[in-house]
Amino acid sequence: MLVEIDIYEFKKFTILILLSCVNWRRNLQSLVAQTMKRSHGLRLELGTLFSQKEKASAHFEGLSGCSSSSNSKSLDSDPSLDGRFRRFSPSSLPRIRPGNFRPKAEPRQECTTEQRHDIVRPYATDAMSAYNEATGTTYELVEPGFLTSVYIGPCFLHHIDFTAKKIEVADALEEMFFSELTTRKGVRCVKVCKSMGPKESISGDKNNGCCYCVTYNVVQHPRGRGFSAGGAALFTDERL
Repeated sequence: MLVEIDIYEFKKFTILILLSCVNWRRNLQSLVAQTMKRSHGLRLELGTLFSQKEKASAHFEGLSGCSSSSNSKSLDSDPSLDGRFRRFSPSSLPRIRPGNFRPKAEPRQECTTEQRHDIVRPYATDAMSAYNEATGTTYELVEPGFLTSVYIGPCFLHHIDFTAKKIEVADALEEMFFSELTTRKGVRCVKVCKSMGPKESISGDKNNGCCYCVTYNVVQHPRGRGFSAGGAALFTDERL
């Protein structure tokens, strides 16, 4: 079977093959040259690093006194180091304990009597107004006492004490009052307010079984209960 071949196309095809071979050879030579150049630079960098490492090793050997030369000095006896380098043995290091990292507790800042009265006065005023309205009496607030507040879920619970006396009675004695209030969504409500008798007759335990106020024990509570005392751990009262 005979196949006709165009001489012009054959020459053109041959020239393209030769040009491709030439370009491939040039690319290969360029790649080899770049590789050799990079390897030479890498050898130079490695040589520099090894040289610096040897110098540093020799320097630190001289500082640490580990050199085998007879004129080497120990760190403790070399005055030129000025105490910048010291040897530590495990026994000389301080023992690390968890307590060493605890921040020192700052002393609690106690408020003044005037500041405490300003805080308690709004609660005592509400309690006194509620008591007068409920009993039909006319007591006036004499001195705000102490306040304990705890958060028990749906609201804040407040226990306060204060002194008051009757307005219409001449030379009336100051009476000690106890009140329990709650604050829910910014609204304060008086739950309990009762007189515990003349101020001079109050003595004994102030807490009287209240789990909410047991931490500070500053609010005078009535002996007959009648207030929210909370549970031993759950701090719950059904009527709240």
